[in-house]
Amino acid sequence: MNRKQKRILGGAAVVLCACYLGGAAFFAGHTYPNTTVDGKDASLLSYTRAQALITAAATEGSLGIRVKDLSYSLHRKDVLGVESRDNWKEALSEGSSFAWPLALFRRHELLSKRTLDVHREEVEKHLEEQGLFELSLPAKDATLSEFAEDAGYSIVPAETGWSANKDEILNLVEQALVSDRTELDLTDTFAVQPAVQTDDAALTEKMNARNLLVRHNFTFFIGPVTQQLDSATLNSWLVETREGATGLDYASIEAYVNGLQDQFTPSLASLSAENGGENYIVDSELTMQILCNKLGINRPARETDAQRRTREAANAKILKQAKRAAKREKNKEKAEQILREAEAKQTPAPELIATLKSEEERAADAENPILVAKLRDGIFIENLPDEAAAEPELATPSETVRVETVGSDTITIGAAPAESETVESLNPEGQSSEATESTEPTREAPKSLNGEVKMAKDDIFVPVLAADPEFQLGHGLTYIDISIEKQRVILFENGRKVMESACVTGTPNRERATHYGSFRINYKQRNRILRGSQKLYEAFVSYWMPFDGGIGLHDATWRGSFGGNIYKSNGSHGCINLPPAFAKQLYERVTVGMPVYVH
Repeated sequence: MNRKQKRILGGAAVVLCACYLGGAAFFAGHTYPNTTVDGKDASLLSYTRAQALITAAATEGSLGIRVKDLSYSLHRKDVLGVESRDNWKEALSEGSSFAWPLALFRRHELLSKRTLDVHREEVEKHLEEQGLFELSLPAKDATLSEFAEDAGYSIVPAETGWSANKDEILNLVEQALVSDRTELDLTDTFAVQPAVQTDDAALTEKMNARNLLVRHNFTFFIGPVTQQLDSATLNSWLVETREGATGLDYASIEAYVNGLQDQFTPSLASLSAENGGENYIVDSELTMQILCNKLGINRPARETDAQRRTREAANAKILKQAKRAAKREKNKEKAEQILREAEAKQTPAPELIATLKSEEERAADAENPILVAKLRDGIFIENLPDEAAAEPELATPSETVRVETVGSDTITIGAAPAESETVESLNPEGQSSEATESTEPTREAPKSLNGEVKMAKDDIFVPVLAADPEFQLGHGLTYIDISIEKQRVILFENGRKVMESACVTGTPNRERATHYGSFRINYKQRNRILRGSQKLYEAFVSYWMPFDGGIGLHDATWRGSFGGNIYKSNGSHGCINLPPAFAKQLYERVTVGMPVYVH
């Protein structure tokens, strides 16, 4: 090798050495090609530039926070700082930089080993400005919907609430920022569960009970005239017992049934004119029984005056004893507790609420004989004289008959005129007017009913009674009528006079007069000695039927005559004196709670 060649080789070696050393010096402060740091491309960057890239990458973007349908956000650059526990050079270099020629041809996936510093005060400040810490959403229990005529009641679903304190929120937000998360949903973490869930058994039972009671549209019939009892009206009667059971206000049901007499007055007047002037009335008792059976409800018992007095006396005794005990108690709180406990022990007045029967009882009601109406010319007449009670005529195949289907049974519920046929009806004033009816679905009437028609689900043929002329409405169908003027006692049963007798009432003065008004038989007792106040009198009676405190009906063996004007000068002390034989018969027919009307 000549000198020139040696010189060239020497120069090349110097250049290579210089390149090698230059590369080693360069890569001592720069990253290699094909290098990523924390997943970001950081090829051929100075360590300072790479550090800036790492910091920018760690603080770019934002964290979205969600609570239900509400959104909040934090920009990472506003709340984060970036530090490294190790020297940046150690984090960004891989071994000695003198090995750079080999490192050029490999991929370098590095971790910066940086540490994120969450500025908790800044996080708190930004979230407080957005109102997250003040957020509190109460849970909503599942409830019953408002009543809808077409759908009844349904369940409004429960809704979860939300509640969290500031530190709980800040801890979770800090963890999300450090973990480089972009979304944080706090909805379930701090959810508040409602006390009553959508599938709550008690709520479902209450909904079903209400719908059983109100989802009806009853049609009451007397001949061709109808009266509706719709679901909205039934819903207005809904009440709950003290124990929370669902029922209907019994007084409202009674008022409605008793009001049918006025609603059907034109029909009853027309019926009376057709049958020799009989006094026709609605059998409110049987109508009530039919309606309650169709509703599937129990009929509550009324408290008699005697029962009320017994209850009030027992309650007064409990309270009196409690007051004595409280007075002896030196501790004021314990004394008050004694009185509270005494109040809780008292028996409240019974509630006049008709509640649902059991499923078995309701099923049995469906087969009850009272749900079969014995119709005569489309009218349910119970006690017509035998000669007037002709067999009802069934509709012939040529007549149009309105029918409804219940289960598998087709039932006739009244004959209807053919299409465009003119029919005579009664307007509210009782005058005849003309109307037309459209054609109803037609089927041949059943041939084997013999006048007995099973009522459709929501159809009620109102039973009608031929009442005695002296019968007075407003006291039930069975009651005791006491006339002071006529000095007569009459027992009406189902509107008919079944017993009548002369009597002697109280002498008409301030101390001894018989009181006017409506009452009920409190109880019945045999062989009783009646004593007046201040021992004014003492009398043994065999049949005692009190209805107004110490005033009642009883036999008076000491009297030889009854009626007339005896009472004006030689009346009783307020009681109703009866002939012994009549008193015995009346006693056998009277029931506790039977209405008594004194006029």
